[in-house]
Amino acid sequence: MKMRGKQVIAGVMAAWMALFIGVFPPNAAYGEEPEIMESGVQAAYYVSNEGNDANPGTEALPFATLQKAQQVVRDVNDEMTGDIMVYLRGGRYSQTTTWLLNESDSGSGGHSVIYAAYGNEKPVIEGGRDITGWTLYDEDNDIYAASAVGLETRQLYINGIRATRARMEGGLTNSVKTSTGYVSDDLWLADLQRPSEVEAVFKGAWTSPRVRVQSITAQSGKAAITLNSALWSSVMNRSHLEQWYLENAYEFLNEAGEWYLDDQSETIYYKPRPGENMGSAVVTAPVLENLITIAGGSVSSPVHHIRFEGIGFAYSTWMQPTDEGGWIDEQNNYKVGTLELPKAAITVQYAQNMAFERNDFSRMGGTGVNLLAGVQNYLIQGNRFYDISGSAINAGQTSKKTAAIYNPTDEREILKNNDILNNYIHEIGVEYKSSTAVTVAFPMDIDISHNEIFNVPYSGISFFGSVYAPVTTTVNAKVQDNFIHHLMGDGIFDGGAIYAFGVTGGTTLNPNIISGNYIKNQMNRYSTIYMDQSSDYWKIENNVVDLRTTPIWDDIYDTNWAFTNINTHDIVLDNNYSTTSAFWNKSSSDSNVKTNDHIHPDGNWPIEAQAIIANAGLQSAYQDIAQGTIEILNVPDALNLASEDTVTLPLQAETGHGASINLASAQTYYVSEDPSIATVNGSGMVTAVDSGHTAIVMYVYYMGSLVRKVIDVYVDDELDDIEVYYALENVKHIVPASMTFAPGSTRQLVARGITREGQILGGTDMSISSSNTSVATVVYGLLHTLAPGTAELTFTSSLNGVSVNKVVEMIVVDFSDENSLEVPAYSLNGAIRDPRNWYSKLTSGTITPSEGILDIDTPGSGYAIYEDRTFGDELLSMNMKINATGGWPSIVLRSQKVEKDFAATDNSLYMICFKPNIIELHRFSGGVRTVFFGEISGFGSLGAASYPNTSIPFHETHFVQAGAVTESNGVRIILNVDGVNVFTYVDTSPDRITEDGYFGLYARSGSMTLSETNLGLPGEDVWPIAEEPSASLTGVAKAITNLNTTLTGAVVPNSTLNLTVAEITYDPNIFEFKAVSSLRDDIAVSVTGAVYGTVQLTFSGTGTTINGYNAIDLFAATFKAKTVTPSSEILLSGISLTDMNENVVVTDSVGKQMVVSAPVAGGIYESFDTYSTGNISGASGYVVSPTNLGYSTIQNYPTDADKSMYLYKTSTTDTASTTTTKIYSTAGIAGKVKASYQVMKESGVTNPQSFVNFRDKSGKVIATVILDSTLRVKLNQDYTLVSTAYLQENMWYQVTLELDFDAHTASVKVQEMAGAGRTWTSGLQSMQNVLAANISRVEYVLWSTRTGAYYYNNLVIEPIGS
Repeated sequence: MKMRGKQVIAGVMAAWMALFIGVFPPNAAYGEEPEIMESGVQAAYYVSNEGNDANPGTEALPFATLQKAQQVVRDVNDEMTGDIMVYLRGGRYSQTTTWLLNESDSGSGGHSVIYAAYGNEKPVIEGGRDITGWTLYDEDNDIYAASAVGLETRQLYINGIRATRARMEGGLTNSVKTSTGYVSDDLWLADLQRPSEVEAVFKGAWTSPRVRVQSITAQSGKAAITLNSALWSSVMNRSHLEQWYLENAYEFLNEAGEWYLDDQSETIYYKPRPGENMGSAVVTAPVLENLITIAGGSVSSPVHHIRFEGIGFAYSTWMQPTDEGGWIDEQNNYKVGTLELPKAAITVQYAQNMAFERNDFSRMGGTGVNLLAGVQNYLIQGNRFYDISGSAINAGQTSKKTAAIYNPTDEREILKNNDILNNYIHEIGVEYKSSTAVTVAFPMDIDISHNEIFNVPYSGISFFGSVYAPVTTTVNAKVQDNFIHHLMGDGIFDGGAIYAFGVTGGTTLNPNIISGNYIKNQMNRYSTIYMDQSSDYWKIENNVVDLRTTPIWDDIYDTNWAFTNINTHDIVLDNNYSTTSAFWNKSSSDSNVKTNDHIHPDGNWPIEAQAIIANAGLQSAYQDIAQGTIEILNVPDALNLASEDTVTLPLQAETGHGASINLASAQTYYVSEDPSIATVNGSGMVTAVDSGHTAIVMYVYYMGSLVRKVIDVYVDDELDDIEVYYALENVKHIVPASMTFAPGSTRQLVARGITREGQILGGTDMSISSSNTSVATVVYGLLHTLAPGTAELTFTSSLNGVSVNKVVEMIVVDFSDENSLEVPAYSLNGAIRDPRNWYSKLTSGTITPSEGILDIDTPGSGYAIYEDRTFGDELLSMNMKINATGGWPSIVLRSQKVEKDFAATDNSLYMICFKPNIIELHRFSGGVRTVFFGEISGFGSLGAASYPNTSIPFHETHFVQAGAVTESNGVRIILNVDGVNVFTYVDTSPDRITEDGYFGLYARSGSMTLSETNLGLPGEDVWPIAEEPSASLTGVAKAITNLNTTLTGAVVPNSTLNLTVAEITYDPNIFEFKAVSSLRDDIAVSVTGAVYGTVQLTFSGTGTTINGYNAIDLFAATFKAKTVTPSSEILLSGISLTDMNENVVVTDSVGKQMVVSAPVAGGIYESFDTYSTGNISGASGYVVSPTNLGYSTIQNYPTDADKSMYLYKTSTTDTASTTTTKIYSTAGIAGKVKASYQVMKESGVTNPQSFVNFRDKSGKVIATVILDSTLRVKLNQDYTLVSTAYLQENMWYQVTLELDFDAHTASVKVQEMAGAGRTWTSGLQSMQNVLAANISRVEYVLWSTRTGAYYYNNLVIEPIGS
């Protein structure tokens, strides 16, 4: 970028520094006039709020408005020979409309148009309206009022300091969530004057939605709160939703600093804070949503070469939450579903070679700056962002499924080569708590470096992406040397200091970079560096994470310094420093690699980490912008005093790096909430008056900002007890008087003193000592067990001179025994080579063989048992790899039953459970659990706490030996890994399992892979007897004359074979062959012979070599029924295959018996076979709504002759449901009716849902059949027919409803059309609407905000009597 004279730059810097001094004054005096160098400057113009647009715009005779200067610049910017300077004198430049800049305002010739502060003055471009004429309205409560005619705002500022919209803190009392809102004990809410203006604000996982109240009424002594129904339905079932507070009622106006705007009386009310004089205060309400829009006309005509330097931008609002009756957010305060961005004070689009440098963005009601499409080569450097309701910076448009956004074909659309450097960002997300300080979406070549971010409610830096895109433009992203501290302290969780979501465009050789960052005091879960779903190609190195202040999150969650979520891959973490070793991995990818962690629980950093810390944050040239800000106010959270004690509150502050801040010029006020308990004087001296609890509110005004601190004061409180606990797997475990651990165990202990008044004392109030540090140590609460022996841990807390101790005995026992390595071993090679003899309890589970390997996956409630033989006293030996991301993958020994799981009352077994950090050992006898190693709520452990898992990390292959050996004194349970005995436990209980039993696996959260051994062990040469392949022909057993029916041909190879040909025979007098289609993408099926009654098929393609022991669907064959018959068989005569030696193997013939019936008089038969492929809207009475989405089409599936209706949707950004409707009978069919259809859910779609409504002619719903993760029917209530465990994707199901409109009852049957052909029924129930009188029309629906891909076929509606 072109540089100008040093004196000009110095003047701009001085002007920018002045922004920090106090509140923006209404009339700023001119400062010293800078000496302007002519070199590099074509022209200079001046603007002053005391000027006149009739002036020539000189220093002596300045313009009055920005728009006038803009107009003059346009006359001289065509062929620039130097920069054009527009100097803004100090003062307020109030805008009533958005200031628009476009390509006509650009620089030229490589020079820029620069809008800059004059000298050391402070120009502020703002969109506020001053509120004057304040009078005392309620003397008792110190509430003032002023006229607010026509005012529309959501914010109010007093002397530049944000006031709080009147709120009812603490949430509702004894509230119960309902389908319409809440019922609570707060009966007084029913008397609110303006209940429909109230907003209910919530918090939860990564969101903080708000919903307008519709009404509040008194019902049975309670308040019934009805919320905006258009929004409540999408909020009420959100994860971890918590009603936080109610906002915006005069009756809530009870705290100093709160305000309320009464729209009906056009009056605004305010309760002043200490130190505020309403006679002289400057009260400003933001009214303009967008201060400035900078937008080129298109990618071909961008705006370019404009800079803003040393200017303040302030007082914008954002009214959409008011206008829409609430705001339902996703992460980063995006609008749910559509991912719409909140409005920003500054909006930039189609802009290049621009800059914001050393500006001040504050007092904003939405986002600070939005960079949208086509923004390239933009520098945001050295700015200060603070007091913003939403995010500071949003860079990029958002979409999960629109390629034109996540990977545009026109590179000019891409957010490219933009730098966000040396910015000072704090106090953002003030209202919209899911806001992130800096959010970027699909950037290319972005650099986010040397920023300091603190006091933010959610994530610090967020990369928003897509889990659906194959690749995005997120390439060459660099997040380096930032200092992020004190975040996520408002109860919003599931975020991180640095967060990424979705696919990038990185590669192994060119990953995106996260390095050199210093992260300190993140206060909530899940991780400081958070790689969320599908994140890929990130290199995370040389970062420092300090979580000592919060060693555990939300009482039970590990303080993870890094997290790789599901479907992440190619994440490299190397050479990072942390106070916690907690790392959470849910990815099954081996390409995620973590190496060279440096863990320092005490924060005693080595010199390399100290260098990273020192370098993080603002560089020296920009550290001046942090001056005047209280980053951390060092005032105690609580005071404990005895009656008549006095203590003076300290007035101390420091930066995030620990440097002191001089508060000599601060004005401080103190207020006691209950002077009968404790008083406070103007110097902050607190005097304890009487026993009890109160609070001191401290107001510190410093350099135009306010820090409000509430200090709890307890007088004569007493320490009752010390509670010691730790969290394991997000469960709180209270530490008893004595515990047994194995060596090498670690637990993050939390010790807290509990007082009579309910105080929780910890941190510096608690000391911990060990009587034997060779056995166990505790450093910053982290317990390490080192060697066998006993150590007493003493926890001591003191209060008001009285100490309380708690002693815990730590017994450390080593359960390893080298003799267990000598037990005879037996290889499981025979079981690994014999997948057909594994009993898998779950249809959705898989047992997948390959050469020398068996992969077993039993999701949900499944398990797999090798049923060919039992095992006795051998060490069962195998190579094992756990592919899970969590859960409890397990080995089962001595199971007495094959078909029963561990909880069965008629089964017994031993179970070794592997978890990422621990190993558990259990015995189940008759359904009763006994814990040997483990920490299970409600169960003691006979051996020790969970064994540390350092021997078999997930995603690594290790040699494992597990066995149960019966001895004279009990059963010895052994686990050896890689030739080392991990543990040996002897079960001496009378319930010990001495009988031989079956070996099995539980792999419910990811597969377990067993591979053969080659160590000369017994059993290594065991091979199962091979079985011949088999075929099947499946489908419905009934056909209708003149309609098509389709059957599925499948084969079970039972070994590795090559498909060649197949033959189908049928009675040509009964059926006519119509078509055949392959059901596999890698296999082609062609008809090579079609003689009367015989069809010969030939297979080709890359997938003809098949193997495995599960049925493989090969083809769909369609036949047209010609003649009625009670029985006719279609025969799959055989499938021919060849083995590896070219020997031909032919399957036995299998047949499908068919009944062929004539259509029933008055029946409806919709096969879709006569329609043209493509959109069905308008075809033969089908109505699709909305009409423009094209989600309902006719497809040639399962064959060209047997077509289906295909409903699909790949985007959740449209929130409307998509409905395809047809009235099949205008009069309706009454009496007894049978309705059936076929449906298939396609695989590969996330969170799908489709349903079918059957209605009568007046629209009443008879039944709704829903297919998502289950298949269920809604009649008089919901009935789940096919559960998640049994529902299969790409499986055709026939759904049959028997309807009785005389009795208003219905029953439903669901049958698999392939596979095992299982059937589920609902039984006879009342219809959904018992007033439904007939069946007239059917609706096929794709639900709003859900994706989906569904095939519907062969609807039949037949009267069966009355």
